[in-house]
Amino acid sequence: MRTLLKLLQCRRHVIGPFPAWLVAATLAVQPVSTAPATACTETPRPASEFVVPTDPAPAGRSMRIIEDWDQLPVGTPATAEDAAAAQAFAELYTACQNTGNLRQLTALYTDAMHRGSLANLLPLPFQPQNPLEALYALLFDPNGKDAAEASAQLAQDLAAPPTPLSPPIAAAEVRDVRVLPDGRLGAVLMQDSRPTEFQIYVRVDGRLLLDERMDFR
Repeated sequence: MRTLLKLLQCRRHVIGPFPAWLVAATLAVQPVSTAPATACTETPRPASEFVVPTDPAPAGRSMRIIEDWDQLPVGTPATAEDAAAAQAFAELYTACQNTGNLRQLTALYTDAMHRGSLANLLPLPFQPQNPLEALYALLFDPNGKDAAEASAQLAQDLAAPPTPLSPPIAAAEVRDVRVLPDGRLGAVLMQDSRPTEFQIYVRVDGRLLLDERMDFR
């Protein structure tokens, strides 16, 4: 899998089993059964929207890594209807991951999430430590050069045929579906019985879209 696609597509993470004490300490696990990934039926996001910004700051959000379970956002238990919607999203999201088609996968993102994922292609901004480094940054603008290179690589990757995951993710389910204080919906995504992401969704035109993602280390 190409480097840029690896960064934008969250694949599976190998970590320990989901701890029972967390379930008891936060929310009851909704009775949502594990299901195999279904077909990815999303209309691909237009290729014209895949432009890496030269300045990552306005894109909004950066990818967060969950180090400890107590860092998960708190909330109140979701309704059965919301839990079912989150489960359906997990199956569709996983199916799109399996295809390796980045344009289809990002069609499940909000526009803010999509812009943020593109901004994450850039390295951390160069922070001058002395006047000489500040002059170097002014003259050579390494961040601008990196953005141009990232955009060119992304365009090349999008033009190539998608590379499906091998082996594919066989099953997806959600745990601890909760309503966050800001009204968004959150859930732990389990893939092949392992927790991979904490996903935060919003409803857009009557359907869930991924608005933020936190990866488990």
